[in-house]
Amino acid sequence: MHSFYKFVNDPEALVRDQTLKGFNRELAKQANTDEAVQKYQVLNPVSLDEEYTGKFRSPLYYGAGVELLAHVYFDFFGSVYNLVQVTSMDDWENPQRDTGSDQHAFSMQKKKYHKQKVISQPGSPVRIQVKGGLNPTKKHTTNDGSRIPNFIMNALAEACATQTAYQMRLILFTLGHGLHYVLDNNSYSKLEIVNHNEIKRKIDNNPFFWNKMRESFGLPLIDIKSAGDPEGLAVIAELESVDN
Repeated sequence: MHSFYKFVNDPEALVRDQTLKGFNRELAKQANTDEAVQKYQVLNPVSLDEEYTGKFRSPLYYGAGVELLAHVYFDFFGSVYNLVQVTSMDDWENPQRDTGSDQHAFSMQKKKYHKQKVISQPGSPVRIQVKGGLNPTKKHTTNDGSRIPNFIMNALAEACATQTAYQMRLILFTLGHGLHYVLDNNSYSKLEIVNHNEIKRKIDNNPFFWNKMRESFGLPLIDIKSAGDPEGLAVIAELESVDN
């Protein structure tokens, strides 16, 4: 699990609203506090996401919080995305920072991804890049400071070196809209996009997911009344249908 849970200022405030907007708004608020600056000082400027510079007093705090959200999201919805064994790489306590990918995972089963021209195999590698932000309509571009071209280049170079070029999947988890069409075309649509609208649809007012978040922070779980929670049951049904 990403180490942000050890450094977070007020985890209860992050999960209280049980919506993506509420989490992101509170995370941004906490990233502008003295406590966040003290906990996440810039020890390695190279690892600092240029896209967050000047927007938060502690850009690393904000970025780490979004990475934890992505980690829990892919743990919880792993079956939906054909993923297992999600591991956070760009972790504050991990000595190998700025490894090109924020998270590594593996594909669960064989599946053809037509747009990306990839056929996953059980155990084939998956590389995940995580991007936060306060604009849900943002489209990432080549020179916006998000370093997405670097992620693509590093991941594809690794895939070629390990002879997994037609198996490795690349996923962008973004709180924005996705890629600008020029970057998407230039990268031959190699990225699977998990964007703001998709994340919001899956986690807003979903008590099962937010209990998973609470668990990651070491908070007590909320008792869920399943009979009165049709949205949560719909998510569980989706997960079970994929598993079967």
